[in-house]
Amino acid sequence: MSTQSGITASKHLLDEINNGRGDGFVILGQIDESSTEIEHRKDFTSVDELQEYLELKATQPCYIFIREGGLWQFVSYTPDVARVREKMLYASSKNTLLRQVGTNKIGRSILITEARELAARPWAVDESPKAYTEDELIKTEVDRKLQSEMNVSGGRKLVSMSTGVAFKISEEQPLSDLVSDGVALIFGIDLQDEQIKLRARKTPGSASALVGAIDRDSPSYTLYQDEARLFFIYTCPSGSKVKERMVYAANKQGFANYVNESGLRITETFEVGDPDELELTALEPQQSQQAQEDMKPKFSRPKGPQRRSK
Repeated sequence: MSTQSGITASKHLLDEINNGRGDGFVILGQIDESSTEIEHRKDFTSVDELQEYLELKATQPCYIFIREGGLWQFVSYTPDVARVREKMLYASSKNTLLRQVGTNKIGRSILITEARELAARPWAVDESPKAYTEDELIKTEVDRKLQSEMNVSGGRKLVSMSTGVAFKISEEQPLSDLVSDGVALIFGIDLQDEQIKLRARKTPGSASALVGAIDRDSPSYTLYQDEARLFFIYTCPSGSKVKERMVYAANKQGFANYVNESGLRITETFEVGDPDELELTALEPQQSQQAQEDMKPKFSRPKGPQRRSK
């Protein structure tokens, strides 16, 4: 299932695209963080004019519609220097935008990272365009970020590329030393620092108390050990912001990989919206589960009809 950001195109942008335009005309759209819509930003009369503009705005991603051959050639511009969460936000909103415009109006769809790539008109290359899902585009951006930041500094470890985590994990001490029976470790992502940090270390004492210990205002990753079982709980409350939903969803599997590569083994994973949606019986100690099973009434199978003697 592909990940979607919930961001859609504004009516103004769609109206501009639907208006009749001659070849060479260019429309630029960008995500407005305050309205969570893709807004119409600027028009250009040529690709050269567009390229000059982008070279001055080198760090800002955008969507570009170039009129050529009676169709719109779609370019997703995501520079390497853009922030990770912006890259993921644009990658996860692209397919929704194209569906709104109408795929019958789009010629080719490409991704570029530098303004100078426009000079080669890559949308005109005679190759069959590949359709990417949102998750594939997010993974591409995550991998690109990992390759450019493979380093360890200041006690903050950048997880290896095998984990698939785009954000740094702040480690005060090894994760294996923090995990213990009955303890809940609650992690959150700092969007400003682009780090996954330990928010809280709690000892709930029971499955119902664990539900109350998990954050209700923002997404989180929780590790909870009960006896020999280690639970990974990903919660994303209904009131979470669009950026939070995107970033947490994109890093979830990578964080789980990181846990397993730290000498631990996740035995069961839960993904819910609000913490109250957790299935408490699955989190209860195995002895309690067995006791409940033993208390269930047992029914004997009814005997079949006896044969009549001749």
